[in-house]
Amino acid sequence: MDTYSEKLIQMAKEILDMQERKELKSIEDAIYSSDESLKKIIAFQKCQEAYFQALEYSIEKKEECKNQLIHSKKIMDDDILIKKYNELYEIVTEPTLYLEKELHKILGGRGKC
Repeated sequence: MDTYSEKLIQMAKEILDMQERKELKSIEDAIYSSDESLKKIIAFQKCQEAYFQALEYSIEKKEECKNQLIHSKKIMDDDILIKKYNELYEIVTEPTLYLEKELHKILGGRGKC
């Protein structure tokens, strides 16, 4: 195996061992156990659905739905558990996306149906 491949394998192992990944799972479990956090997520999802429907069917409700969506997103993002989750998610996602990009370069389109 060449040095580049070994480096990518090592990077994958490091990503799997990241403390932030473990914390992310713990925070996710806490979010799903929190009625308050879940209510905020569900409210945001309902606003998303209403906004997408307004875009498709109701031009006059579009602006109202957009404002409700922005408001519900802010409320959801201000939730302490969701805020922590998003911070950890960014930390974990950056190296993961880099690794994915590098693997795609090596493998090209192999493995596609």
